[in-house]
Amino acid sequence: MINNLLSSIELCSEYTSDFPFSPCEKYPEYPFDDYSRKPNCVYKAVRNHFRNLGLDKENFGNANWNPLGEFDIVGKKIVIKPNWVMHEHPLNKNIWSVITHPSIIRVVLDYIFIATKGNCQVTIGDAPLQSADFDKILKLSKINELILYFNEKGLNITVEDFRLEKAIRDK
Repeated sequence: MINNLLSSIELCSEYTSDFPFSPCEKYPEYPFDDYSRKPNCVYKAVRNHFRNLGLDKENFGNANWNPLGEFDIVGKKIVIKPNWVMHEHPLNKNIWSVITHPSIIRVVLDYIFIATKGNCQVTIGDAPLQSADFDKILKLSKINELILYFNEKGLNITVEDFRLEKAIRDK
C-alpha cells in the first residue's frame, strides 16, 4: 500500500510550495472553499491512491465519498507518523528526502476531517534521529501553520516529539 502511494507521488515533478497545500482541482467531497492556483500533484496522487484501494468505491466521484469512513475513527485518537528523520540533509541535498513533505500530511488531514467532521483528536508525531532539532523540523515542514489552519476549521491537532532521549550537539 505505502509503496504504491510513494510510486504515485514520485510521478509528481515537484511538491507544491503553495501553503496550505490545498488541491488545485475541485473535488466533490472536498469540504473547504480554498483551492490552490498552483499544481498540487501530491493531493491528486493520495486521493487516487485511496480510490485505487477501493475505499468507499460506490461513492467515488460524488460529494459523499468518504474513503476513511469505513474505519472507526469518529471520536478517536488518531496518530499520523510522518517520516521526520533530520532537520537537515547530511549531504546538503533536498530536505524532502529526510522529512515528509507537508502536502502529503495535508491530504490525509482533509480525509480525516471528512470522516470525522472534526470529532477526533489527531496527533502528528515522530521520533527523528537523536541529534535532530525537532523545532527546525517543524519550521521546515510548516506543521505548526498547518495545525493552525485545521484548528480554525474545527479539527483538533497536536504535535509531539516521540523521542525518549535527545542529543544536543555543541562545539
